[in-house]
Amino acid sequence: MENQFQSLDWTVEKRPLQLADGTETPFYAVVRSDNDDVFASVKKGYTLFQNSQMINLVNAVSSHANAPVHRAGVLDGGRKVFVQLKSPMQINGIGENNDRVDFYTTCINSHDGTTALSWGNSSLTISCSNTFFQTVKRLKDQGPRLDCRKAPSSTRRWNRDSVLCGGS
Repeated sequence: MENQFQSLDWTVEKRPLQLADGTETPFYAVVRSDNDDVFASVKKGYTLFQNSQMINLVNAVSSHANAPVHRAGVLDGGRKVFVQLKSPMQINGIGENNDRVDFYTTCINSHDGTTALSWGNSSLTISCSNTFFQTVKRLKDQGPRLDCRKAPSSTRRWNRDSVLCGGS
């Protein structure tokens, strides 16, 4: 895995949950496989979207749009993950200080179910939980965008969109 994605070099698994007496339940734990950290409980139909799938999608968009990776990272032990591409779009010469605003195409996901897998544009660089959730809010406020919850049909949709963007 490329160095810029090193923090995302792990997978999540769905593991069956049981009661203390060994009785099976209809629930599964979403577990980070490299350290057994439990992120959420889900039902059988929940489909995991792996970090590697997100990276493949981001790389396809990056090469198609000629937008380099700006930043990739994890928050809250990996419960939330993101990758940002540097957009060629900027606004220059703002105000007396001649400020510049840069824009980023951002892909976010959570393995704890708190946010949907989403794409969108923002002028925020994600560096902490506050900027992550500010970016989530801005992506929602933009209106229509790629956004899906982790269900079997969403994985098919993202795979189709990856192919349309030049991915495999």
